[in-house]
Amino acid sequence: QDDLKMQNDWLNSVEDQLSSYLYSLQSADDKYHFLPVKKGLTLAGESLTLGFSCYSLKLNYILNLFSIKDLSFEGWSRYINSYQKNLKSLPDNSFIDQAYLEHYKKFRLTSSLKYAVKNTLNLTRHFHYESRKEYLEKSIRAETKQAISSLSQIGLKNKLIYKDFPQSSNELNYFFNSYDWSKPWDAGAQFSGICVFTATQLEKSNRSRIYIENFISKLADKEHGIYFKDQLPNTNEAINGAMKVISGLDWLEIPIHYPKKLIDFCLSNTPSPTGCDLVDYVYVLYKCSSQTNYRKKEIVIYCQELLDLIEKHFHIEGGFSYFIDKSQTHYYGIKISKGYDQPDIHGTLLLVWAMSMIFKLMESNKFDWKVIKP
Repeated sequence: QDDLKMQNDWLNSVEDQLSSYLYSLQSADDKYHFLPVKKGLTLAGESLTLGFSCYSLKLNYILNLFSIKDLSFEGWSRYINSYQKNLKSLPDNSFIDQAYLEHYKKFRLTSSLKYAVKNTLNLTRHFHYESRKEYLEKSIRAETKQAISSLSQIGLKNKLIYKDFPQSSNELNYFFNSYDWSKPWDAGAQFSGICVFTATQLEKSNRSRIYIENFISKLADKEHGIYFKDQLPNTNEAINGAMKVISGLDWLEIPIHYPKKLIDFCLSNTPSPTGCDLVDYVYVLYKCSSQTNYRKKEIVIYCQELLDLIEKHFHIEGGFSYFIDKSQTHYYGIKISKGYDQPDIHGTLLLVWAMSMIFKLMESNKFDWKVIKP
Protein backbone atom coordinates (compact mmCIF):
# COMPACT_ATOMS: atom_id res chain seq x y z
CA GLN A 1 0.00 0.00 0.00
CA ASP A 2 1.17 3.52 -0.79
CA ASP A 3 2.89 5.05 2.25
CA LEU A 4 1.78 8.48 1.08
CA LYS A 5 -1.87 7.45 1.34
CA MET A 6 -1.43 5.96 4.80
CA GLN A 7 0.38 8.92 6.31
CA ASN A 8 -1.69 11.79 4.92
CA ASP A 9 -5.45 11.24 5.23
CA TRP A 10 -6.18 14.74 3.94
CA LEU A 11 -4.88 13.66 0.53
CA ASN A 12 -7.64 11.06 0.08
CA SER A 13 -9.98 13.40 -1.79
CA VAL A 14 -7.61 16.25 -2.60
CA GLU A 15 -7.85 15.88 -6.40
CA ASP A 16 -11.62 16.28 -6.48
CA GLN A 17 -11.46 19.15 -4.01
CA LEU A 18 -8.82 20.97 -6.04
CA SER A 19 -10.78 20.60 -9.27
CA SER A 20 -13.94 21.84 -7.60
CA TYR A 21 -12.16 24.83 -6.07
CA LEU A 22 -10.39 25.81 -9.28
CA TYR A 23 -13.59 25.88 -11.29
CA SER A 24 -15.41 27.82 -8.58
CA LEU A 25 -13.06 30.69 -9.58
CA GLN A 26 -14.00 30.49 -13.27
CA SER A 27 -15.79 33.54 -14.67
CA ALA A 28 -19.34 32.99 -15.82
CA ASP A 29 -18.68 35.22 -18.84
CA ASP A 30 -15.35 33.81 -20.02
CA LYS A 31 -14.22 30.24 -19.39
CA TYR A 32 -10.55 31.21 -19.63
CA HIS A 33 -10.84 33.96 -17.00
CA PHE A 34 -10.30 32.87 -13.39
CA LEU A 35 -10.48 35.06 -10.27
CA PRO A 36 -7.60 35.12 -7.75
CA VAL A 37 -9.87 34.53 -4.71
CA LYS A 38 -13.59 34.12 -4.05
CA LYS A 39 -14.12 36.76 -1.35
CA GLY A 40 -12.71 40.20 -0.59
CA LEU A 41 -11.68 41.05 -4.15
CA THR A 42 -10.56 44.56 -4.98
CA LEU A 43 -11.53 46.18 -8.28
CA ALA A 44 -8.13 45.16 -9.61
CA GLY A 45 -8.60 41.58 -8.42
CA GLU A 46 -11.88 41.41 -10.32
CA SER A 47 -10.50 42.87 -13.53
CA LEU A 48 -6.98 41.41 -13.94
CA THR A 49 -7.11 38.41 -16.25
CA LEU A 50 -3.88 37.38 -17.99
CA GLY A 51 -1.81 36.26 -15.02
CA PHE A 52 -4.58 34.30 -13.31
CA SER A 53 -5.48 32.61 -16.59
CA CYS A 54 -1.85 31.42 -16.85
CA TYR A 55 -2.02 30.11 -13.26
CA SER A 56 -5.20 28.22 -14.10
CA LEU A 57 -3.73 26.74 -17.28
CA LYS A 58 -0.79 25.39 -15.28
CA LEU A 59 -3.11 23.91 -12.63
CA ASN A 60 -5.15 22.21 -15.36
CA TYR A 61 -1.93 20.82 -16.79
CA ILE A 62 -0.57 19.51 -13.47
CA LEU A 63 -3.86 17.92 -12.44
CA ASN A 64 -4.67 16.46 -15.89
CA LEU A 65 -8.00 18.28 -16.06
CA PHE A 66 -8.06 19.14 -19.77
CA SER A 67 -9.63 15.82 -20.63
CA ILE A 68 -12.63 16.36 -18.37
CA LYS A 69 -13.30 20.07 -18.81
CA ASP A 70 -14.62 22.05 -21.77
CA LEU A 71 -11.24 23.66 -22.40
CA SER A 72 -8.67 23.11 -25.12
CA PHE A 73 -5.01 23.85 -25.63
CA GLU A 74 -5.83 25.74 -28.81
CA GLY A 75 -8.57 27.81 -27.17
CA TRP A 76 -6.35 28.75 -24.27
CA SER A 77 -3.55 29.60 -26.69
CA ARG A 78 -5.82 31.99 -28.59
CA TYR A 79 -6.90 33.58 -25.32
CA ILE A 80 -3.36 34.18 -24.03
CA ASN A 81 -2.05 35.29 -27.42
CA SER A 82 -4.80 37.93 -27.57
CA TYR A 83 -2.85 39.85 -24.89
CA GLN A 84 0.22 40.30 -27.10
CA LYS A 85 0.36 43.99 -27.99
CA ASN A 86 2.53 46.82 -29.24
CA LEU A 87 2.46 49.96 -27.10
CA LYS A 88 4.89 52.84 -27.59
CA SER A 89 6.08 52.87 -23.99
CA LEU A 90 6.76 49.11 -23.70
CA PRO A 91 8.75 46.48 -25.65
CA ASP A 92 7.17 45.27 -28.89
CA ASN A 93 5.05 42.11 -28.72
CA SER A 94 4.88 42.11 -24.92
CA PHE A 95 1.97 40.36 -23.24
CA ILE A 96 0.00 43.16 -21.62
CA ASP A 97 -3.10 43.03 -19.46
CA GLN A 98 -4.68 46.43 -20.07
CA ALA A 99 -6.38 46.27 -16.67
CA TYR A 100 -2.96 45.94 -15.01
CA LEU A 101 -1.74 49.11 -16.72
CA GLU A 102 -4.84 51.01 -15.68
CA HIS A 103 -4.59 49.98 -12.03
CA TYR A 104 -0.84 50.55 -11.97
CA LYS A 105 -1.45 54.18 -12.95
CA LYS A 106 -3.76 54.54 -9.95
CA PHE A 107 -0.97 54.20 -7.43
CA ARG A 108 -1.81 55.98 -4.22
CA LEU A 109 -0.24 59.40 -3.62
CA THR A 110 2.00 57.88 -0.96
CA SER A 111 3.42 55.47 -3.52
CA SER A 112 4.06 58.30 -5.97
CA LEU A 113 5.83 60.31 -3.28
CA LYS A 114 7.91 57.27 -2.35
CA TYR A 115 9.13 56.90 -5.94
CA ALA A 116 9.79 60.64 -6.18
CA VAL A 117 12.07 60.42 -3.13
CA LYS A 118 13.85 57.40 -4.60
CA ASN A 119 14.39 59.18 -7.92
CA THR A 120 15.93 62.11 -6.06
CA LEU A 121 18.27 59.77 -4.19
CA ASN A 122 19.25 58.14 -7.47
CA LEU A 123 20.61 61.51 -8.61
CA THR A 124 23.13 61.46 -5.75
CA ARG A 125 24.69 58.27 -7.25
CA HIS A 126 25.05 56.83 -3.76
CA PHE A 127 21.79 54.92 -4.12
CA HIS A 128 19.95 53.08 -6.82
CA TYR A 129 16.26 52.53 -6.26
CA GLU A 130 13.88 51.12 -8.78
CA SER A 131 11.79 53.81 -10.47
CA ARG A 132 8.09 53.35 -11.21
CA LYS A 133 8.98 53.02 -14.91
CA GLU A 134 11.58 50.34 -14.18
CA TYR A 135 9.15 48.44 -11.96
CA LEU A 136 6.45 48.54 -14.63
CA GLU A 137 8.84 47.34 -17.34
CA LYS A 138 10.04 44.50 -15.09
CA SER A 139 6.45 43.49 -14.29
CA ILE A 140 5.44 43.44 -17.97
CA ARG A 141 8.57 41.40 -18.79
CA ALA A 142 7.61 38.93 -16.03
CA GLU A 143 4.05 38.66 -17.37
CA THR A 144 5.45 38.13 -20.88
CA LYS A 145 7.74 35.40 -19.59
CA GLN A 146 4.84 33.75 -17.79
CA ALA A 147 2.60 33.82 -20.86
CA ILE A 148 5.31 32.39 -23.11
CA SER A 149 6.29 29.66 -20.64
CA SER A 150 2.61 28.75 -20.10
CA LEU A 151 2.07 28.32 -23.82
CA SER A 152 5.29 26.33 -24.11
CA GLN A 153 4.07 24.06 -21.31
CA ILE A 154 1.22 22.83 -23.52
CA GLY A 155 3.42 22.58 -26.59
CA LEU A 156 2.32 25.83 -28.23
CA LYS A 157 3.99 29.15 -29.05
CA ASN A 158 3.31 32.85 -28.85
CA LYS A 159 1.84 34.16 -32.11
CA LEU A 160 4.31 37.04 -32.52
CA ILE A 161 8.01 36.57 -31.81
CA TYR A 162 9.17 38.55 -28.77
CA LYS A 163 12.73 39.77 -29.29
CA ASP A 164 12.99 42.93 -27.22
CA PHE A 165 15.42 41.50 -24.65
CA PRO A 166 19.24 41.43 -24.28
CA GLN A 167 20.92 39.10 -26.75
CA SER A 168 24.48 40.24 -27.52
CA SER A 169 27.27 39.67 -25.02
CA ASN A 170 27.45 43.41 -24.25
CA GLU A 171 23.67 43.69 -23.74
CA LEU A 172 23.55 40.60 -21.54
CA ASN A 173 26.55 41.73 -19.51
CA TYR A 174 24.99 45.13 -18.85
CA PHE A 175 21.58 43.66 -18.02
CA PHE A 176 22.76 40.91 -15.66
CA ASN A 177 25.19 43.21 -13.85
CA SER A 178 22.54 45.88 -13.35
CA TYR A 179 21.05 43.67 -10.61
CA ASP A 180 22.41 43.07 -7.12
CA TRP A 181 23.62 39.46 -7.00
CA SER A 182 24.15 39.66 -3.25
CA LYS A 183 20.33 39.49 -3.25
CA PRO A 184 19.92 36.73 -5.84
CA TRP A 185 16.13 36.29 -5.66
CA ASP A 186 15.43 39.33 -7.85
CA ALA A 187 18.62 39.01 -9.90
CA GLY A 188 17.93 35.31 -10.44
CA ALA A 189 14.36 36.03 -11.55
CA GLN A 190 15.66 38.41 -14.23
CA PHE A 191 18.26 35.84 -15.28
CA SER A 192 15.57 33.17 -15.57
CA GLY A 193 13.38 35.39 -17.74
CA ILE A 194 16.19 35.95 -20.22
CA CYS A 195 16.80 32.18 -20.34
CA VAL A 196 13.13 31.54 -21.18
CA PHE A 197 13.18 34.14 -23.96
CA THR A 198 16.48 32.81 -25.32
CA ALA A 199 15.18 29.21 -25.34
CA THR A 200 11.80 29.98 -26.91
CA GLN A 201 12.33 33.00 -29.15
CA LEU A 202 15.82 32.45 -30.62
CA GLU A 203 17.41 29.69 -32.65
CA LYS A 204 19.23 27.08 -30.59
CA SER A 205 22.47 28.00 -32.34
CA ASN A 206 22.32 31.58 -31.05
CA ARG A 207 25.57 32.46 -29.28
CA SER A 208 23.86 34.26 -26.40
CA ARG A 209 23.47 30.86 -24.75
CA ILE A 210 27.25 30.59 -24.48
CA TYR A 211 27.55 33.95 -22.75
CA ILE A 212 24.68 33.18 -20.37
CA GLU A 213 26.37 29.93 -19.33
CA ASN A 214 29.74 31.62 -18.88
CA PHE A 215 28.22 34.43 -16.83
CA ILE A 216 26.31 32.27 -14.37
CA SER A 217 29.15 29.77 -13.92
CA LYS A 218 31.20 32.57 -12.36
CA LEU A 219 28.50 33.08 -9.72
CA ALA A 220 28.21 29.41 -8.74
CA ASP A 221 29.58 29.03 -5.21
CA LYS A 222 31.65 25.85 -4.73
CA GLU A 223 31.07 25.76 -0.98
CA HIS A 224 27.27 26.09 -0.84
CA GLY A 225 26.14 25.41 -4.43
CA ILE A 226 24.11 28.64 -4.54
CA TYR A 227 24.49 31.54 -6.97
CA PHE A 228 25.51 34.95 -5.68
CA LYS A 229 28.18 37.67 -5.67
CA ASP A 230 29.99 39.34 -2.76
CA GLN A 231 28.14 38.84 0.53
CA LEU A 232 26.55 35.46 1.38
CA PRO A 233 22.76 36.03 1.31
CA ASN A 234 20.39 34.86 4.04
CA THR A 235 19.17 31.29 3.71
CA ASN A 236 15.75 31.86 2.14
CA GLU A 237 17.13 34.49 -0.25
CA ALA A 238 19.87 32.03 -1.26
CA ILE A 239 17.42 29.19 -1.98
CA ASN A 240 14.94 31.50 -3.71
CA GLY A 241 17.74 32.79 -5.92
CA ALA A 242 19.03 29.30 -6.66
CA MET A 243 15.52 28.24 -7.67
CA LYS A 244 15.25 31.11 -10.15
CA VAL A 245 18.69 30.44 -11.63
CA ILE A 246 18.12 26.68 -11.91
CA SER A 247 14.77 27.18 -13.62
CA GLY A 248 16.59 29.32 -16.20
CA LEU A 249 19.35 26.73 -16.61
CA ASP A 250 16.69 24.09 -17.22
CA TRP A 251 15.24 26.03 -20.15
CA LEU A 252 18.69 26.14 -21.76
CA GLU A 253 19.53 22.53 -20.80
CA ILE A 254 22.52 23.67 -18.73
CA PRO A 255 23.38 21.39 -15.75
CA ILE A 256 23.31 22.64 -12.17
CA HIS A 257 26.91 23.42 -11.23
CA TYR A 258 27.20 21.94 -7.71
CA PRO A 259 24.05 19.89 -7.06
CA LYS A 260 25.48 17.94 -4.09
CA LYS A 261 26.51 21.13 -2.27
CA LEU A 262 23.10 22.63 -2.98
CA ILE A 263 21.40 19.53 -1.58
CA ASP A 264 23.49 19.83 1.58
CA PHE A 265 22.54 23.50 1.88
CA CYS A 266 18.80 22.80 1.52
CA LEU A 267 18.73 19.83 3.88
CA SER A 268 20.51 21.80 6.61
CA ASN A 269 17.83 24.51 6.53
CA THR A 270 14.05 24.85 6.71
CA PRO A 271 11.87 27.09 4.52
CA SER A 272 9.57 29.74 5.88
CA PRO A 273 5.89 28.72 5.66
CA THR A 274 4.99 30.99 2.71
CA GLY A 275 3.95 29.31 -0.53
CA CYS A 276 6.86 30.70 -2.51
CA ASP A 277 9.55 29.54 -0.08
CA LEU A 278 8.07 26.06 0.21
CA VAL A 279 7.97 25.45 -3.52
CA ASP A 280 11.46 26.90 -4.01
CA TYR A 281 13.02 24.42 -1.57
CA VAL A 282 11.17 21.50 -3.15
CA TYR A 283 12.08 22.62 -6.68
CA VAL A 284 15.79 22.93 -5.89
CA LEU A 285 15.89 19.48 -4.29
CA TYR A 286 13.82 17.98 -7.12
CA LYS A 287 16.06 19.37 -9.87
CA CYS A 288 19.27 18.48 -8.05
CA SER A 289 17.96 14.93 -7.58
CA SER A 290 17.45 14.69 -11.33
CA GLN A 291 21.24 15.03 -11.70
CA THR A 292 22.45 12.92 -8.78
CA ASN A 293 21.21 10.25 -6.35
CA TYR A 294 23.17 11.92 -3.55
CA ARG A 295 21.25 11.76 -0.21
CA LYS A 296 18.12 10.68 -2.09
CA LYS A 297 16.49 8.93 0.87
CA GLU A 298 17.04 11.97 3.08
CA ILE A 299 15.52 14.22 0.43
CA VAL A 300 12.41 12.03 0.29
CA ILE A 301 12.02 12.12 4.09
CA TYR A 302 12.59 15.89 4.13
CA CYS A 303 9.93 16.44 1.46
CA GLN A 304 7.49 14.09 3.20
CA GLU A 305 7.82 16.30 6.27
CA LEU A 306 7.18 19.39 4.15
CA LEU A 307 3.80 17.88 3.23
CA ASP A 308 2.77 18.48 6.85
CA LEU A 309 3.63 22.16 6.43
CA ILE A 310 1.83 22.31 3.09
CA GLU A 311 -1.27 20.85 4.76
CA LYS A 312 -1.43 23.91 7.03
CA HIS A 313 -2.21 25.97 3.91
CA PHE A 314 -5.06 23.70 2.81
CA HIS A 315 -8.69 24.83 3.17
CA ILE A 316 -11.81 22.70 3.26
CA GLU A 317 -13.01 24.55 0.11
CA GLY A 318 -10.33 22.63 -1.74
CA GLY A 319 -7.50 25.11 -2.40
CA PHE A 320 -4.40 26.43 -0.67
CA SER A 321 -3.67 29.88 0.67
CA TYR A 322 -0.35 31.56 -0.08
CA PHE A 323 0.13 32.32 3.62
CA ILE A 324 -1.08 30.21 6.53
CA ASP A 325 -4.52 31.61 7.44
CA LYS A 326 -4.24 34.42 4.86
CA SER A 327 -4.69 34.65 1.10
CA GLN A 328 -2.43 36.43 -1.38
CA THR A 329 -3.10 40.19 -1.41
CA HIS A 330 -0.94 41.57 -4.26
CA TYR A 331 -0.02 40.86 -7.86
CA TYR A 332 3.05 42.72 -9.16
CA GLY A 333 2.51 45.61 -6.78
CA ILE A 334 -1.27 45.84 -7.30
CA LYS A 335 -3.60 44.97 -4.42
CA ILE A 336 -6.00 42.25 -5.55
CA SER A 337 -7.67 41.11 -2.32
CA LYS A 338 -8.24 41.92 1.34
CA GLY A 339 -6.30 38.85 2.41
CA TYR A 340 -9.08 36.90 4.09
CA ASP A 341 -8.48 33.46 5.60
CA GLN A 342 -9.27 31.57 2.40
CA PRO A 343 -7.51 29.78 -0.45
CA ASP A 344 -6.20 31.70 -3.45
CA ILE A 345 -5.21 30.69 -6.96
CA HIS A 346 -1.55 31.69 -6.57
CA GLY A 347 -1.02 29.70 -3.37
CA THR A 348 -2.92 26.77 -4.88
CA LEU A 349 -0.71 26.69 -7.96
CA LEU A 350 2.54 26.92 -5.98
CA LEU A 351 1.67 24.23 -3.46
CA VAL A 352 0.07 21.86 -5.97
CA TRP A 353 3.24 22.20 -8.03
CA ALA A 354 5.34 21.49 -4.92
CA MET A 355 3.21 18.42 -4.22
CA SER A 356 3.61 17.16 -7.78
CA MET A 357 7.40 17.23 -7.36
CA ILE A 358 7.23 15.59 -3.94
CA PHE A 359 5.08 12.77 -5.36
CA LYS A 360 7.64 12.21 -8.13
CA LEU A 361 10.50 12.13 -5.60
CA MET A 362 8.56 9.65 -3.43
CA GLU A 363 7.65 7.57 -6.49
CA SER A 364 4.08 7.51 -5.22
CA ASN A 365 1.65 5.29 -7.10
CA LYS A 366 -1.32 7.30 -5.82
CA PHE A 367 -0.91 10.47 -7.89
CA ASP A 368 0.01 10.96 -11.53
CA TRP A 369 0.40 14.73 -11.49
CA LYS A 370 2.63 16.43 -14.02
CA VAL A 371 5.52 18.72 -13.09
CA ILE A 372 5.52 22.12 -14.77
CA LYS A 373 8.48 24.06 -16.13
CA PRO A 374 8.37 27.59 -14.65
